[in-house]
Amino acid sequence: YTKEQLDRFVKGFVLLREALLEHPHDYLGELFMGLNLGNKWNGQFFTPMYICRLMAKLDLDRAAGIIEKNGFITAMDPCTGGGAMLIAFADEMQKAGFNYPTQLYCVAQDIDIKAVYMTYLQLSWMGVGCRVNHGDSLANEIKSSWLSPWNICYGWEPRFRRLQARQVEMEQEKHTIKQALTLEKTEVITPLPSPDKVLNL
Repeated sequence: YTKEQLDRFVKGFVLLREALLEHPHDYLGELFMGLNLGNKWNGQFFTPMYICRLMAKLDLDRAAGIIEKNGFITAMDPCTGGGAMLIAFADEMQKAGFNYPTQLYCVAQDIDIKAVYMTYLQLSWMGVGCRVNHGDSLANEIKSSWLSPWNICYGWEPRFRRLQARQVEMEQEKHTIKQALTLEKTEVITPLPSPDKVLNL
């Protein structure tokens, strides 16, 4: 690339970041489909942003309950495209009063490496903690994984470990309570003899 071309890349990245922070949207995915770069033979048609926003709004009530319980929520898109579904969910969370950088962790996957690049760039620039996998979701295949810088900034790995440890403790408590209840039910109580069978001495 020439210096002029590299400068255009830099300016483009800056404009994209500013746009994502001011009005989150799947800009790269929309551009990708607008230029007919999708592979129609593989069924590559990105979900329109207005559909993604509708689906995100429908999930907000359930998300609020999970966040109240765990402190955060995870969202997964196995066919991410440009990341529209996750971008919309993060934006709707923000509008509802949640802080998505610390309360939302995303896992995205796509078979097309170009989609992986688009999702990774857009989620990272929005400040979303995420793991973007390149691979076939139907075949349970992962060729590579991309972690956003916010994984470290917001300490997502330690948070997952603490949640997992808490869940293990809760399962152990449930098991202990279940065992105690089972013992109570199986405890043999010797019945008192009926009056007609009592011997008069």
